[in-house]
Amino acid sequence: MDGMGFMYTLAYMDFEAELAASELWAMTGACAEGRLAFSRVGCDISPAAYTRLCLRVLAAAEDTETLISRVSELRLSAEGFAIEVVKVSPKPMVHSLELCRQLADVVAGAPDLDSPRVRYAVAATQGRCWFGQVMSMACRNWHDSHARPGHFSNSLPVRMARALVNLVAAPGDSLVDPCCGAGTVLIEAALVGVRAEGFDVSWPRVAQSRQNLSYFGLSVPVARADARRLEGRWDAAVADLPYGHTSMADDDLYADIVGNIAARVRRLVVVTGAEKSYLWNQMGLRMLGSARVPTSNVIRHVYLLAGLRKG
Repeated sequence: MDGMGFMYTLAYMDFEAELAASELWAMTGACAEGRLAFSRVGCDISPAAYTRLCLRVLAAAEDTETLISRVSELRLSAEGFAIEVVKVSPKPMVHSLELCRQLADVVAGAPDLDSPRVRYAVAATQGRCWFGQVMSMACRNWHDSHARPGHFSNSLPVRMARALVNLVAAPGDSLVDPCCGAGTVLIEAALVGVRAEGFDVSWPRVAQSRQNLSYFGLSVPVARADARRLEGRWDAAVADLPYGHTSMADDDLYADIVGNIAARVRRLVVVTGAEKSYLWNQMGLRMLGSARVPTSNVIRHVYLLAGLRKG
């Protein structure tokens, strides 16, 4: 899409590609083409884990010299602007500072790199580049959660936890984590304005969640409960189910937990340590998407499911 519409740029490690594409689709409806996506709709991606920028595309070209000429023809004027270059794999041989200087010369107005009122960006890959105005950018405050005092071996990475929240919830939605563990999902939900509530069958995990939430000054209720018997109604759920060598989890336990939670939410994301799409099919649940996130000791399988809650 050239000269119109919106572009999204993604930033992720290769093993996170499927989850990054799923998060983008859930937040914007756009389909990723590698680390880029194009849409006629611009969305707020400030809570995103893997989507970096939303640009309103103003010009496109096959090389930077032509791009500069086309931006010049736009006769842009902005006081207090800044320009950045985002190189997208396969990365081009582009001198970022020089390109920014040349583009700044064809924009009327004074730049302000410290506190810009208008942000422009160039997204450049081999053989193509785009110039646009930044409409939204990820706040990336999920980094803050690395400092939490309580951990355990199967804790979700904070960036992944942020993406899981974004798969099913938007700011203002209610969300339940029925197996909250160390509270990583609860922290990420609270940081983006989702009204979260956590439960765990283990008292030590409940205490750990409360400790971590308190460390960040976040007020999220956490209580002890069996996810198979949990009662309540929420917009969404994130369920990182038990898995790993020390877990006694089986299909019956998964079916009991997911069956109960699915009846209480409109949408849910489930994480397992093995492929379980057959189980959701057997349960009559509609699968909206899936992703695999491999690590050194486990492949996490992420399933986006439609909930069964009505009204």
